[in-house]
Amino acid sequence: MSETATETTTTEPILILKSEEDQRRYEEWKNYYRRRGESVPSQKIFSDIAREIFAPTDTTTASEAQRLDVVTGRSTVDYTIDRPLSPIEKDIWLINRDSVLKATDAYTSPPGKAVDFGEWKDPQWAEYGWVEADKNRAEGVLMRVFHMDKPTAERASEALLLAGYTAKEVIDRTESNRDTISRADPRSGYMGIFQNVFSDDDQHTVHDSTVKIVFGQEAFESQKQGYGGDPQTMEDLAWRLAWTGAKGGSKGQWMPGKKHAMFEARGDSHEEEINGKKIRRFNKGTKYYVNENSFLHWFRDELDVLWDIWGPNTPIQPMTQVQSRISNLNLIRLQEMVEKVEAFKSEDGKTQYLQLWLKLQLEPGTFQALYDNDIIYRQSAAAGLDEWFKQYEQTTLMNPLTKLGFRTNIIQQLLIGSNEYKEGRADVDNGKYLSDNKLGGAFSEMVLAFYNLGDFDELQKVLGDDSAFFTRDGWLEAIKGVASAQAKRPGGAIKLAPDEKKAFDEAFDEGTGKIKDKKKFIKFINTLNTSNLPGSHLELIVTRAISDSVEKRFQLQDATGFSLIVAEAWFFNRFMGGNARNDVQVAHYKDKNGRDFYTPNPSVHDKPSELFNMGANREKYASKGGGKPYGNVQTIADFKASAIDPMVGIATMEDVPVYDAFGKVVKGEKIQKSLLWVLTEAHDLQVRQQRRIQTMMEQLDARGLDKNSAAYKAAKEQIEAEEKVHSRIYQHYVADNAAFHDNAHREYTQVHLKAAKEFTERITKGEGLDFNDFTHFDAWGGVTIKREVLTQKFQKKLLGLGRDMVKKYKWMNFNEDVRIPYYNRETGEYGFRDGKLGERMFGYDLLNRKEFWMVDEKGKYIKENGVHVIDFNKVNNSAGRILLMKQIFMKEVAADIYSHQLLNSGDQRFPHVFYLNMLEVLKTMAGKLDINEFAKHGIHVSEGFFTKDDFKWLKTRALNGNVLGIPMGSSGFYLKWMLTSLFDKNDKEGLHVGRALGIFVKAITSGY
Repeated sequence: MSETATETTTTEPILILKSEEDQRRYEEWKNYYRRRGESVPSQKIFSDIAREIFAPTDTTTASEAQRLDVVTGRSTVDYTIDRPLSPIEKDIWLINRDSVLKATDAYTSPPGKAVDFGEWKDPQWAEYGWVEADKNRAEGVLMRVFHMDKPTAERASEALLLAGYTAKEVIDRTESNRDTISRADPRSGYMGIFQNVFSDDDQHTVHDSTVKIVFGQEAFESQKQGYGGDPQTMEDLAWRLAWTGAKGGSKGQWMPGKKHAMFEARGDSHEEEINGKKIRRFNKGTKYYVNENSFLHWFRDELDVLWDIWGPNTPIQPMTQVQSRISNLNLIRLQEMVEKVEAFKSEDGKTQYLQLWLKLQLEPGTFQALYDNDIIYRQSAAAGLDEWFKQYEQTTLMNPLTKLGFRTNIIQQLLIGSNEYKEGRADVDNGKYLSDNKLGGAFSEMVLAFYNLGDFDELQKVLGDDSAFFTRDGWLEAIKGVASAQAKRPGGAIKLAPDEKKAFDEAFDEGTGKIKDKKKFIKFINTLNTSNLPGSHLELIVTRAISDSVEKRFQLQDATGFSLIVAEAWFFNRFMGGNARNDVQVAHYKDKNGRDFYTPNPSVHDKPSELFNMGANREKYASKGGGKPYGNVQTIADFKASAIDPMVGIATMEDVPVYDAFGKVVKGEKIQKSLLWVLTEAHDLQVRQQRRIQTMMEQLDARGLDKNSAAYKAAKEQIEAEEKVHSRIYQHYVADNAAFHDNAHREYTQVHLKAAKEFTERITKGEGLDFNDFTHFDAWGGVTIKREVLTQKFQKKLLGLGRDMVKKYKWMNFNEDVRIPYYNRETGEYGFRDGKLGERMFGYDLLNRKEFWMVDEKGKYIKENGVHVIDFNKVNNSAGRILLMKQIFMKEVAADIYSHQLLNSGDQRFPHVFYLNMLEVLKTMAGKLDINEFAKHGIHVSEGFFTKDDFKWLKTRALNGNVLGIPMGSSGFYLKWMLTSLFDKNDKEGLHVGRALGIFVKAITSGY
């Protein structure tokens, strides 16, 4: 190929590009090829590609098309957002835009272009002075003189070609040194003398690593004889990896010619004339360099072996258990590899592998963190809620998943996981790191699938309704896949329980192979609500069915380490509340009249389900299948959950505008995206991008072009260039959106979850207000209240918990669109529906305040089905959170007071005046203080904590106004109070009616 780029000529007429935009794209296209030193395809080729390949698809939005309008492999702007940037955001955007790898030794590519001898034919060899006859003679001489076998001689030929030799020069140099070579001791091998013979200071260099690659077995045997030493260069380290590990050795996966060969030949060549004949010769310094992708795959493969051996219940220590063992005296652990940073530099000093060095710390660290946390999580959950929370508090104390380290966090790394890894280089892709993101896409899809395992509709959105996951054949393939793995275990076999077999048969139509009953399908697959223990056959099959679907979408068949991503997604989902979130099912009973009824029946195997499904759990215990405390039944419908799972409870630092119900921006309001929000957006973005590239490839293939033609290669390169743009956009999205405050997870646990646990225990155990603690009857003054005691109990035991749950922990967005559980007690229907996060936690009556009611564009309140619609934007803002905190408090107080008035509650009953006096105490709680430090009495409570509307709402729920079964509201309460007072001789009711009547009667009757 010529050194200078030239315009390709064609006899076809040049097409006039129809628009300035087409012309601009073509100019960028030409510049792209010119920068690469390659010939530029014609306008005709470009026009065909632009018309048939790069036309926007139906799924590409206008803004997305604008971002993807690039043919050079880079965007004119790396990332765009749909709102104006603030000054500090502009500064940060510029810093990130210009944050590229610099052209220093640390970040330059290994010199030269990659040379793949596996694709070379005779003409290529001949071009470099290795015509077939001379090549065969040279290899024969090497075999005789150096006592090589045929494969070793072939590797030696490749190495000497790279060192700048022609075949005749190899023959001449070997023959001229025959005597010296023959005097060598065969027991010492021929490695050293081979290097001496073919190295000189003028033109040819045979590096140490090259000799090891050529004399592989001999080099390995010599290493086994000694203690060995620390690798000093990247080549030293990579060579020993290629010969060790589960797939290492002379015929292993890492040898030359294999898909993941540990070394690749790289170099540039020049043209010169010898004896009147022009040949090409590689420049001095051309050699084998380490392939960083193969190096990373070696590590993943070793970790995969450990995972396969030890499974989910035995802690794995990747940094010490992943090791390269040549002999018992010659081994090096992964920890020792990364501790020697200098070893990640090439032997010629021309390049380093610093990003790979970081990857070898991030990937094992990520796996171990998720693995260890999962073991601790399961063990503690089996011991009960108290032990689970204690351990969860400890594991989240240091924010292992969200904390910044190496300028990234574990969640970001999981989302940009690359199957085919490539080191970022200053002279490649404009100095930006690029990943294919396939493992990251697989991770997010599996997490979302596991998270929605009890939700059919959402599963279809995640996996795609055309996924084999929703077919009988897909499940049979998954069963076969698990069975094939079990075959490696002595006595291993697949076994499904009778009810599981029945559920499978009922879920699918055997004729069509499609799902015939969605609910029975979900009941069959939703293992997350039946067990906390991993490893059941059904759980393995469910996991396999999901991973098969994901593997196909992201084209990860036989990808090294894919099973690690599956495991990490499973660990992550459980740790972030996915199992507990799916704990949704019902129990069937009959009432005294023989009618069917159903109640929620969460299994609570995963202990945080007691928090996330508190209302359902209490209802279960209050039914015929109960047996555990459920507290005051009056609040079961109001407190659906005391906590939300971390997926929606942990927020990122990416804030977005707040929109009202009519799509208008709410001024002055911002919300942060939740982790679930980001995972969902990242997944959707990647699926769209992948669909786009797939469509382009299908259109290209449909043209029937010769794959060796210039038109096909040009189009293929354009698609690859656009794929890089997609990758850049996706990585920018992850970097911008998956960033967290350093203490995000800790704060969720310490503030929200801790308060929720205490609140759950209080509610479930029925730890209501003990009136005897703060009330007593004074014969002279009537009922008195110990205000300081009551206030402390209100503040500490109730109001403080509500504050921490919903106000102090400000990160959750009550207006976020989520899927929430539903139960039909009459039909037994259950599952998930669209709703707001606020609905996930609270019942309608608790939220039924005028301040929360939604209004239309004219300011009128909106009703649906006879009730006011709740505007969760109003619940979510700062004023709404204060009111919500009060609502939690008032609902619990009202239920306690109300329960004490019921004849069948079992609670101690008190005079009516007790209840009113208790409400009066609430009026003394300060809401606003006017402070004058210069006055004698400079503190004035100008506003109470509770408003008149608060008291009105509270009274209607706290005072029992039922008279003879007729609800009469507050009037009924006062009527009963008056009637009771008629016979209250000791005036416990405080109205003095009974006492006055008694005195009057006594005065009349005393004369007799």
